[in-house]
Amino acid sequence: PFVTDATVKEVKAENSMGEYISVKENTIELTFPLSPDDIIYGLGEQMGGINKRGRKYRSFFFFYPCHTEDKEALYGAHNFFVLSGKENFGIFIDFPGEIHWDMGFYKEDEISVVITGTDADIYEISGNSEMEIIKEFRELIGKSYLPPMWAFGYQQSRWSYPNKEQIDRIVKGYEDADIPL
Repeated sequence: PFVTDATVKEVKAENSMGEYISVKENTIELTFPLSPDDIIYGLGEQMGGINKRGRKYRSFFFFYPCHTEDKEALYGAHNFFVLSGKENFGIFIDFPGEIHWDMGFYKEDEISVVITGTDADIYEISGNSEMEIIKEFRELIGKSYLPPMWAFGYQQSRWSYPNKEQIDRIVKGYEDADIPL
């Protein structure tokens, strides 16, 4: 629907994912095989562990006040993952709309990604290791914003404080332990 400017590096357009990609009505579907020992990293802040395998996710900006294990989306959309195992590659999808990620949830030997539109830019990133793939991805999207030093403090939630006295005790505990907030 619009240019996102998510990438800073010019890349030659080509379709090397022919067997893995299909366009149906108003969606693009990517399907990749999974070997038994494959690990899937990425997708940003999502529920579950560091290995995203065996779960499903939804890239769509939505705020849930109650984070439970059954949630498929959190605050943001980080449309990048790395498959590490029998094959090593990364996929970045530059698309501002909704994307559904099935990382071996319905079929344990398959990744299925459904993009709810046909105007996505899809980048396949190859490398011999996870670090090579991530390095190439970082070159594609550019350097991250580095926040000021004061922003590196430990984050404390705004939820679940019944009164001012409890908040004061928590703040004092951080001060006593010399942990910045």
